[in-house]
Amino acid sequence: MEHLNHLLMGLLTGALFGIVLHKVGAIRYSRVEGMLLLRDLKIMKFAFMGIATASIIYGLADIFGIAEQTNLLPRIMPYLGIAHLVGGFLFGIAMASAGFCPGTCVARVGAGKFISFAGVIGLILGIVIYTQIQPWLVEVGILGTREKITSLRSFRNTLRTLGCCMGCIVCNFCSCCRLVRPSQKDWL
Repeated sequence: MEHLNHLLMGLLTGALFGIVLHKVGAIRYSRVEGMLLLRDLKIMKFAFMGIATASIIYGLADIFGIAEQTNLLPRIMPYLGIAHLVGGFLFGIAMASAGFCPGTCVARVGAGKFISFAGVIGLILGIVIYTQIQPWLVEVGILGTREKITSLRSFRNTLRTLGCCMGCIVCNFCSCCRLVRPSQKDWL
């Protein structure tokens, strides 16, 4: 029953995320191209607002002592050496050429743009290929030692406040971006 709850929460979260991506316009190629060329900052503002909101929520949950109860603990991904550079390079090339990232790819299919189904197939194939070659990547040294390089443990009390403050600063910055181009009437 617990696995079913996790599956249903994942489906609900994914559906809501897809709706928000559609509302923001992140599923349109022109919007992604505009972001990559720094002509249209709507998707970038959306991403920064999401990160800022999460920072504020994580910080407040930690300040009020409910982070562990509510499972609002930041997941720190380990440092994987050169794999970050190789993965970022491949991701950037694929996103620029296809016009969508994995999340927007699935959202485009959900919006009825079935040409993006090729991207979903590529996403699944990439996951399968990676799981097959992961041991070899570790052997060759492309995947690093999986060290957690972070200052979270050293500055735990400071990061609570820092997360909230940085979140508020980014939210205000994104809100002020609208003042630069007031003619744009957009959702975000």
